[in-house]
Amino acid sequence: MLDMSPFNDWVKSSLLSNTTGRDNIPLNVSFAFGLWAIWKRRNAWCFSRNNIPIASTYKHSSWAALEWFYTQNLLSKEEKPTPPKWSPPPVGFIKINSDAAFVSSSSISGLAAVARNHLGVWLEGRVSACYAHDAYMAELVGIKEALSWAEGKGWDHCIFATDSSNAVTDITNVSVCNSRYNSTIGICRAKLDRLQDSTLIFEGRPANMVADLLAKKARNKFTLHSEVCFYQSPTLDCIKLLADDVPENDSINRVVGVAPHPSDVTFENLGASSRSLHSSII
Repeated sequence: MLDMSPFNDWVKSSLLSNTTGRDNIPLNVSFAFGLWAIWKRRNAWCFSRNNIPIASTYKHSSWAALEWFYTQNLLSKEEKPTPPKWSPPPVGFIKINSDAAFVSSSSISGLAAVARNHLGVWLEGRVSACYAHDAYMAELVGIKEALSWAEGKGWDHCIFATDSSNAVTDITNVSVCNSRYNSTIGICRAKLDRLQDSTLIFEGRPANMVADLLAKKARNKFTLHSEVCFYQSPTLDCIKLLADDVPENDSINRVVGVAPHPSDVTFENLGASSRSLHSSII
Protein backbone atom coordinates (compact mmCIF):
# COMPACT_ATOMS: atom_id res chain seq x y z
CA MET A 1 0.00 0.00 0.00
CA LEU A 2 1.23 3.45 -0.91
CA ASP A 3 2.50 5.38 2.09
CA MET A 4 0.68 8.74 2.05
CA SER A 5 2.32 10.04 5.21
CA PRO A 6 4.88 12.30 3.46
CA PHE A 7 2.17 13.81 1.27
CA ASN A 8 -0.16 14.34 4.21
CA ASP A 9 2.63 15.92 6.23
CA TRP A 10 3.47 18.27 3.32
CA VAL A 11 -0.17 19.36 2.96
CA LYS A 12 -0.52 19.90 6.70
CA SER A 13 2.70 21.90 7.00
CA SER A 14 1.75 24.05 3.97
CA LEU A 15 -1.67 24.81 5.40
CA LEU A 16 -0.10 25.83 8.73
CA SER A 17 2.72 27.92 7.26
CA ASN A 18 2.54 31.69 7.75
CA THR A 19 5.59 32.35 5.59
CA THR A 20 4.78 35.20 3.23
CA GLY A 21 5.31 34.93 -0.49
CA ARG A 22 4.23 36.93 -3.53
CA ASP A 23 2.19 40.09 -2.74
CA ASN A 24 2.87 39.41 0.97
CA ILE A 25 0.24 36.66 0.99
CA PRO A 26 0.88 33.89 3.57
CA LEU A 27 1.76 30.51 2.08
CA ASN A 28 -1.19 28.78 3.76
CA VAL A 29 -3.62 31.14 1.95
CA SER A 30 -1.98 30.75 -1.46
CA PHE A 31 -1.70 26.98 -0.96
CA ALA A 32 -5.38 26.56 -0.03
CA PHE A 33 -6.59 28.58 -3.00
CA GLY A 34 -4.15 26.72 -5.26
CA LEU A 35 -5.65 23.37 -4.20
CA TRP A 36 -9.14 24.77 -4.77
CA ALA A 37 -8.19 25.97 -8.28
CA ILE A 38 -6.67 22.58 -9.16
CA TRP A 39 -9.83 20.85 -7.95
CA LYS A 40 -11.98 23.14 -10.12
CA ARG A 41 -9.71 22.49 -13.13
CA ARG A 42 -10.00 18.75 -12.54
CA ASN A 43 -13.80 18.97 -12.36
CA ALA A 44 -13.97 21.10 -15.52
CA TRP A 45 -12.18 18.33 -17.39
CA CYS A 46 -14.02 15.40 -15.80
CA PHE A 47 -17.51 16.80 -16.24
CA SER A 48 -17.24 19.13 -19.24
CA ARG A 49 -14.05 18.04 -21.01
CA ASN A 50 -12.93 21.68 -20.66
CA ASN A 51 -9.14 21.76 -20.50
CA ILE A 52 -8.53 25.06 -18.69
CA PRO A 53 -4.96 26.35 -19.35
CA ILE A 54 -2.75 25.97 -16.30
CA ALA A 55 -1.68 29.62 -16.64
CA SER A 56 -5.33 30.68 -16.31
CA THR A 57 -5.77 28.40 -13.28
CA TYR A 58 -2.71 29.92 -11.62
CA LYS A 59 -3.84 33.48 -12.38
CA HIS A 60 -7.34 33.02 -11.00
CA SER A 61 -6.13 31.25 -7.84
CA SER A 62 -3.62 34.07 -7.23
CA TRP A 63 -6.31 36.73 -7.66
CA ALA A 64 -8.72 34.83 -5.40
CA ALA A 65 -6.09 34.45 -2.66
CA LEU A 66 -5.16 38.14 -2.94
CA GLU A 67 -8.75 39.38 -2.77
CA TRP A 68 -9.67 37.03 0.09
CA PHE A 69 -6.64 37.87 2.20
CA TYR A 70 -7.06 41.63 1.98
CA THR A 71 -10.77 41.49 2.83
CA GLN A 72 -10.24 39.54 6.06
CA ASN A 73 -9.60 40.97 9.48
CA LEU A 74 -5.97 39.89 9.41
CA LEU A 75 -4.55 43.36 9.80
CA SER A 76 -4.90 45.51 12.87
CA LYS A 77 -7.17 48.54 12.70
CA GLU A 78 -4.12 50.82 12.53
CA GLU A 79 -2.67 48.90 9.59
CA LYS A 80 -5.86 48.76 7.54
CA PRO A 81 -5.97 51.30 4.72
CA THR A 82 -9.02 53.53 4.43
CA PRO A 83 -11.42 51.86 1.99
CA PRO A 84 -11.35 53.78 -1.30
CA LYS A 85 -14.56 55.59 -2.15
CA TRP A 86 -15.88 56.49 -5.56
CA SER A 87 -13.49 58.77 -7.43
CA PRO A 88 -14.64 61.19 -10.13
CA PRO A 89 -13.45 60.92 -13.74
CA PRO A 90 -11.47 63.71 -15.42
CA VAL A 91 -13.37 66.73 -16.72
CA GLY A 92 -15.24 65.84 -19.89
CA PHE A 93 -15.40 62.12 -19.06
CA ILE A 94 -18.30 59.97 -17.86
CA LYS A 95 -17.73 57.29 -15.25
CA ILE A 96 -19.95 54.22 -15.44
CA ASN A 97 -19.87 51.80 -12.51
CA SER A 98 -21.34 48.36 -13.18
CA ASP A 99 -22.03 45.38 -10.96
CA ALA A 100 -23.84 42.03 -10.91
CA ALA A 101 -25.56 40.16 -8.08
CA PHE A 102 -25.69 36.41 -8.74
CA VAL A 103 -27.99 33.85 -7.10
CA SER A 104 -26.51 30.36 -7.50
CA SER A 105 -29.74 28.53 -6.63
CA SER A 106 -31.68 30.11 -9.50
CA SER A 107 -28.87 31.39 -11.77
CA ILE A 108 -30.64 34.76 -11.78
CA SER A 109 -28.36 37.78 -11.81
CA GLY A 110 -29.28 41.39 -11.17
CA LEU A 111 -27.32 43.81 -13.35
CA ALA A 112 -26.80 47.51 -12.70
CA ALA A 113 -24.85 50.43 -14.11
CA VAL A 114 -24.68 54.03 -12.90
CA ALA A 115 -23.33 56.94 -14.96
CA ARG A 116 -21.95 60.09 -13.31
CA ASN A 117 -19.88 63.01 -14.56
CA HIS A 118 -16.72 64.62 -13.16
CA LEU A 119 -18.79 66.50 -10.54
CA GLY A 120 -20.42 63.33 -9.32
CA VAL A 121 -23.74 64.38 -10.84
CA TRP A 122 -26.06 61.45 -11.58
CA LEU A 123 -26.65 61.18 -15.33
CA GLU A 124 -28.65 57.98 -15.47
CA GLY A 125 -28.95 54.53 -13.94
CA ARG A 126 -29.76 51.23 -15.64
CA VAL A 127 -30.90 47.96 -14.07
CA SER A 128 -31.93 44.62 -15.56
CA ALA A 129 -31.60 40.91 -14.90
CA CYS A 130 -30.33 37.87 -16.76
CA TYR A 131 -29.54 34.19 -16.36
CA ALA A 132 -25.86 33.26 -15.94
CA HIS A 133 -24.15 29.94 -15.20
CA ASP A 134 -21.83 31.50 -12.59
CA ALA A 135 -20.98 34.76 -10.84
CA TYR A 136 -18.09 35.55 -13.16
CA MET A 137 -20.27 35.29 -16.26
CA ALA A 138 -22.78 37.59 -14.56
CA GLU A 139 -20.04 40.20 -14.03
CA LEU A 140 -19.02 39.93 -17.70
CA VAL A 141 -22.63 40.34 -18.86
CA GLY A 142 -23.00 43.35 -16.56
CA ILE A 143 -19.96 44.98 -18.18
CA LYS A 144 -21.24 44.10 -21.66
CA GLU A 145 -24.62 45.70 -20.90
CA ALA A 146 -22.94 48.84 -19.54
CA LEU A 147 -20.84 49.11 -22.72
CA SER A 148 -23.93 48.62 -24.90
CA TRP A 149 -25.78 51.26 -22.89
CA ALA A 150 -23.02 53.84 -23.40
CA GLU A 151 -22.79 52.94 -27.07
CA GLY A 152 -26.54 53.42 -27.49
CA LYS A 153 -26.43 56.78 -25.71
CA GLY A 154 -23.63 57.96 -27.98
CA TRP A 155 -21.29 58.48 -25.04
CA ASP A 156 -17.53 58.60 -25.65
CA HIS A 157 -14.74 59.41 -23.20
CA CYS A 158 -16.05 56.90 -20.68
CA ILE A 159 -14.36 55.19 -17.76
CA PHE A 160 -16.05 51.85 -17.01
CA ALA A 161 -15.41 50.64 -13.47
CA THR A 162 -16.10 47.20 -12.01
CA ASP A 163 -15.16 45.39 -8.81
CA SER A 164 -14.28 42.22 -10.75
CA SER A 165 -10.51 42.30 -11.21
CA ASN A 166 -10.58 39.05 -13.20
CA ALA A 167 -12.99 40.56 -15.72
CA VAL A 168 -10.76 43.61 -16.19
CA THR A 169 -7.73 41.38 -16.74
CA ASP A 170 -9.48 39.10 -19.23
CA ILE A 171 -11.07 41.91 -21.25
CA THR A 172 -8.11 44.29 -21.40
CA ASN A 173 -5.43 41.65 -22.00
CA VAL A 174 -5.89 40.41 -25.57
CA SER A 175 -3.48 37.53 -24.98
CA VAL A 176 -5.86 35.99 -22.43
CA CYS A 177 -7.87 33.08 -23.82
CA ASN A 178 -10.60 31.69 -21.59
CA SER A 179 -12.60 29.29 -23.76
CA ARG A 180 -15.66 29.19 -21.51
CA TYR A 181 -16.13 32.96 -21.58
CA ASN A 182 -14.48 33.84 -24.91
CA SER A 183 -17.66 34.96 -26.67
CA THR A 184 -18.71 37.48 -24.01
CA ILE A 185 -15.14 38.68 -23.47
CA GLY A 186 -14.75 39.22 -27.23
CA ILE A 187 -17.97 41.26 -27.38
CA CYS A 188 -16.79 43.43 -24.48
CA ARG A 189 -13.44 44.04 -26.18
CA ALA A 190 -15.09 45.01 -29.47
CA LYS A 191 -17.54 47.41 -27.81
CA LEU A 192 -14.81 49.02 -25.71
CA ASP A 193 -12.68 49.54 -28.83
CA ARG A 194 -15.56 51.32 -30.58
CA LEU A 195 -16.00 53.85 -27.76
CA GLN A 196 -13.55 56.69 -28.29
CA ASP A 197 -11.06 57.37 -25.47
CA SER A 198 -12.77 54.89 -23.17
CA THR A 199 -11.24 52.41 -20.76
CA LEU A 200 -12.15 49.65 -18.29
CA ILE A 201 -10.70 49.74 -14.77
CA PHE A 202 -10.92 47.80 -11.52
CA GLU A 203 -12.20 49.45 -8.36
CA GLY A 204 -12.88 47.75 -5.04
CA ARG A 205 -16.37 47.20 -3.64
CA PRO A 206 -16.34 50.38 -1.45
CA ALA A 207 -16.06 52.44 -4.65
CA ASN A 208 -18.90 50.52 -6.30
CA MET A 209 -21.59 50.55 -3.62
CA VAL A 210 -24.34 52.30 -5.61
CA ALA A 211 -24.19 49.85 -8.53
CA ASP A 212 -23.96 46.97 -6.04
CA LEU A 213 -27.15 48.12 -4.28
CA LEU A 214 -29.11 48.47 -7.53
CA ALA A 215 -27.90 45.08 -8.80
CA LYS A 216 -29.17 43.38 -5.63
CA LYS A 217 -32.53 45.16 -5.97
CA ALA A 218 -32.80 44.04 -9.60
CA ARG A 219 -31.97 40.46 -8.64
CA ASN A 220 -34.83 40.40 -6.17
CA LYS A 221 -37.41 42.41 -8.12
CA PHE A 222 -37.14 41.52 -11.78
CA THR A 223 -39.19 38.64 -13.12
CA LEU A 224 -39.15 39.51 -16.83
CA HIS A 225 -35.57 39.21 -18.03
CA SER A 226 -36.16 41.05 -21.29
CA GLU A 227 -36.97 44.28 -19.44
CA VAL A 228 -34.66 47.14 -18.50
CA CYS A 229 -35.33 49.92 -16.02
CA PHE A 230 -33.76 53.37 -16.44
CA TYR A 231 -33.46 55.93 -13.64
CA GLN A 232 -33.07 59.59 -14.58
CA SER A 233 -32.51 60.40 -10.88
CA PRO A 234 -31.30 58.26 -7.96
CA THR A 235 -33.57 56.10 -5.85
CA LEU A 236 -34.17 56.97 -2.20
CA ASP A 237 -31.85 54.28 -0.88
CA CYS A 238 -29.08 55.35 -3.28
CA ILE A 239 -29.00 58.92 -2.00
CA LYS A 240 -27.11 58.16 1.23
CA LEU A 241 -24.51 56.12 -0.63
CA LEU A 242 -24.10 58.90 -3.18
CA ALA A 243 -23.76 61.47 -0.41
CA ASP A 244 -20.97 59.39 1.15
CA ASP A 245 -19.05 59.74 -2.11
CA VAL A 246 -19.25 63.55 -2.01
CA PRO A 247 -16.75 65.77 -0.14
CA GLU A 248 -18.34 67.47 2.86
CA ASN A 249 -18.12 70.95 1.30
CA ASP A 250 -20.11 69.90 -1.78
CA SER A 251 -23.85 70.30 -2.11
CA ILE A 252 -25.58 66.93 -1.80
CA ASN A 253 -28.63 68.17 -3.66
CA ARG A 254 -26.52 69.33 -6.57
CA VAL A 255 -24.67 66.05 -6.81
CA VAL A 256 -27.32 63.41 -6.21
CA GLY A 257 -30.46 65.28 -7.24
CA VAL A 258 -33.77 64.36 -5.65
CA ALA A 259 -35.65 61.13 -5.07
CA PRO A 260 -37.23 59.78 -8.25
CA HIS A 261 -40.75 60.61 -9.18
CA PRO A 262 -42.46 57.83 -11.19
CA SER A 263 -42.08 59.96 -14.31
CA ASP A 264 -38.29 59.89 -13.80
CA VAL A 265 -38.18 56.12 -14.22
CA THR A 266 -38.82 54.21 -17.43
CA PHE A 267 -39.31 50.50 -17.85
CA GLU A 268 -38.37 49.18 -21.25
CA ASN A 269 -39.21 45.82 -22.77
CA LEU A 270 -36.51 45.06 -25.32
CA GLY A 271 -38.01 45.62 -28.71
CA ALA A 272 -40.91 47.63 -27.30
CA SER A 273 -41.40 51.30 -26.47
CA SER A 274 -40.52 52.71 -23.05
CA ARG A 275 -43.21 53.54 -20.56
CA SER A 276 -43.34 55.09 -17.09
CA LEU A 277 -42.82 52.66 -14.23
CA HIS A 278 -45.19 52.58 -11.26
CA SER A 279 -44.04 49.62 -9.17
CA SER A 280 -42.14 48.61 -6.04
CA ILE A 281 -38.83 48.39 -7.93
CA ILE A 282 -38.01 51.90 -6.65
